[in-house]
Amino acid sequence: MGQIFRIMTYDSAGNMRNPVAALQLGKHDLKWYRLDDGVMGGLSITEHKPEASHNVEGGNNNNEKQNDVLLHFQGTINTNGGGFCSIRSNFPAGLLTSKHSAVKISYRGDGKTYKVLLSDGSRGGPMSSTPTWQIDLPTKSASLSDSACWDEAVLPLDKFLPSIGGRKIDDNVRYEFQPDKMQQIGLMLSLKLSNGLPNPPKTFGQGIFPFNLYVRSIQFIN
Repeated sequence: MGQIFRIMTYDSAGNMRNPVAALQLGKHDLKWYRLDDGVMGGLSITEHKPEASHNVEGGNNNNEKQNDVLLHFQGTINTNGGGFCSIRSNFPAGLLTSKHSAVKISYRGDGKTYKVLLSDGSRGGPMSSTPTWQIDLPTKSASLSDSACWDEAVLPLDKFLPSIGGRKIDDNVRYEFQPDKMQQIGLMLSLKLSNGLPNPPKTFGQGIFPFNLYVRSIQFIN
């Protein structure tokens, strides 16, 4: 009964109406809303906020204008009836083009393996007709006092894998990644990796546990 009630009262529309502004993609301001396993009756909690770079020691880099405000993706995963937290931000169609080859991201993690998501922005779920494209983002456990612990990853677009409703798509079904159709980027911590296999306890967690990921910048690169 509790799970059904949580499904019926999960306010997806309200989450989208109240996004959190942090970072830029090109010249576009990113505004992030949460989407977690509460949509299917789960108990995980997503908390994300802008974080002043001076609050994260070593987080400021004068070469990157958007670094005045970092994105802090945090929360609590509860694997009792669920197991994922995510945030999403829309961006204009055409911002990602066939001339781009990768997503470049600067981040500081907690030893967990996250995922970076790209989609056309349509409503997802098991009945969706278009996939979400995703790639794993491994992180190292880092202390805020360590100014050298920022990592940078270049994630090739041709390595993003399609998923519908969090499930790996059958190998017999073929989807084509179309950069100019993409209108949404996301970050996720999930009990499933991008290839559909379980995210191991060492890089995910067990039971009920917190997570923390700081993002300093996101770029589409040629």
